[in-house]
Amino acid sequence: MATFSGFYEAAGGTVAKDPQAVATLFEAEPNIASAEVLGSVGEAFGGTGSAGRVEILVTTIADTAWAAEVGEAGFDNVETDLTYDQETGTIPALPFTFIVGTERIVATADSGTVLTIIRGFDGTTAAAHAADAACVFDVDAGDVVLAATAAGAKQASGRPVAA
Repeated sequence: MATFSGFYEAAGGTVAKDPQAVATLFEAEPNIASAEVLGSVGEAFGGTGSAGRVEILVTTIADTAWAAEVGEAGFDNVETDLTYDQETGTIPALPFTFIVGTERIVATADSGTVLTIIRGFDGTTAAAHAADAACVFDVDAGDVVLAATAAGAKQASGRPVAA
């Protein structure tokens, strides 16, 4: 489990929402345990063109015991489907982030043995990975960014910071 805070403003085209409604949208996302409004500036999240911002303290779920290995064929640095062999635990709610080597990857769909993925997430570089490389579930600030996008928000500046 990790805690992050940040100021968020409405993403383009987002309708007006009160700060608590924004926090509720964060909480509706997978891998987010809670979102607490710490304060607001201006017309907090007043919609397109608004200077309003809301500060939200977000707590992620605990890293689960899910772990897997890259399937026997491995995969190169451009593939967007990853065949995996599940090792332990229950697969997290989608979307979720995980690490293979030094690459952070977002899983967006799961067919039971194949994940549809977004490569090189959170500033990492997509890389080739050998068969049996470890896939480790990891909740971090990237999950908060995914939740913000789903809530129609964007970070007002920088990235969520550990609280």
